[in-house]
Amino acid sequence: MRHRAAATAVMLTAAAVLVVLAFTMGPRSDGIVRTLAAALVPSGSAAERLAMGAAVEMALNVALFVPLGIGLGVAVRSKVLATVLGALLSAGVELGQSTALIDRTPSSRDVLMNSLGAALGVLAVSSLLLLARWARRRRAVVAVQAIPLPAAA
Repeated sequence: MRHRAAATAVMLTAAAVLVVLAFTMGPRSDGIVRTLAAALVPSGSAAERLAMGAAVEMALNVALFVPLGIGLGVAVRSKVLATVLGALLSAGVELGQSTALIDRTPSSRDVLMNSLGAALGVLAVSSLLLLARWARRRRAVVAVQAIPLPAAA
């Protein structure tokens, strides 16, 4: 059973890495950011839409790395190492954008937001695992308490 969980965690992490690379290492597409910003500030000025666009882009950067953090949080025993690996992948993506892609601009803000997303994913899965462990222990205690004791004579 343990091997199946580890294999699932590795597959989830690999899928998350592929999604991250697909979104970050391809040509830049501002369409989704502009569409969301326009929907959030339909009658706003150009400056308001630009500010909303920056906020939307930051939120999307965080959201993109949350699944990676979840996968790493399950696959790697050390939660600190899982978070560092997410941040290193983010830095690697930005480095790749600066060297291989002409229309992409690397940003330390992107590294920070991506790293935050990975950390939130690790935190989420760590919290769920801790809660599941607590629930198992709680059930074990309740089961032991439910065993009838022989009556004292």
